[in-house]
Amino acid sequence: MKMRVLISLLMIGLLSMACVQSTVRSTTDGSADEFPPECKVSTKVGRALTPDTGTGDLALACRALMTFFEDLNEGRYSEAAAQYGGSYEELIDMNPEADPDDHATLLEHACTINGFQCLRVKEVLRQVQAWPDTYDFTVEFANPDGGTFVLGACCGTIDTDSPPQSRFDFIVMRGPRADSAFRVQGLPVYVP
Repeated sequence: MKMRVLISLLMIGLLSMACVQSTVRSTTDGSADEFPPECKVSTKVGRALTPDTGTGDLALACRALMTFFEDLNEGRYSEAAAQYGGSYEELIDMNPEADPDDHATLLEHACTINGFQCLRVKEVLRQVQAWPDTYDFTVEFANPDGGTFVLGACCGTIDTDSPPQSRFDFIVMRGPRADSAFRVQGLPVYVP
C-alpha cells in the first residue's frame, strides 16, 4: 500500500513537471465573469490565470476541486464521491469490511478512520492546463483553526529527509461518464 502511494506521488510529480508549459492564458487582472474568486491563483505566488472564455473549463475544474474538499470537510461523502474520479483501491485495501462499491462509506472512512486529512482548500497557488480536459492544481489546505496545514516529517525521519510540506498537487480531469463533468483524481493528504 505504501508503495502505491509513493508511485502515485511520483506520477503526479512527473506529470506536473511535464506540464509546466500550459495552454492556459495568463493575465494580471484575473478578469472573467465565469471564473470564481476562490479559484484565482494567489497573487503572492504568481499571476492569476483565467479560463478559455469560450468554454470556462478551468473554472469548472477548479470548482470541482473546491467542492470535493468542501464536501469531504463537511461530511457530505455521497456528494464528494460524485466529485471524485480516481481509484478507490487504496481505500478498499484499508477498509476490507466496507462494501467496495460504497464509495461514500470509503470516503467517510478515509476522513474519519484512515488518516486522510479532509480539509478545506485555503488557497489555490497554481493551476495549469496540462492537456485538453486535464488541469493540474497546487493548493494549500486550512487547518480547523484557519492556519495553513503542514505535513511534517513522517515515521521517524528527520526534516532533512522529509521536509515539511504545505503545498499539494491535484489533477482534475473531465471524466468519461455520461455527464462528462470534471472530477478530482487524487485522495486527500494522508498522514500515517
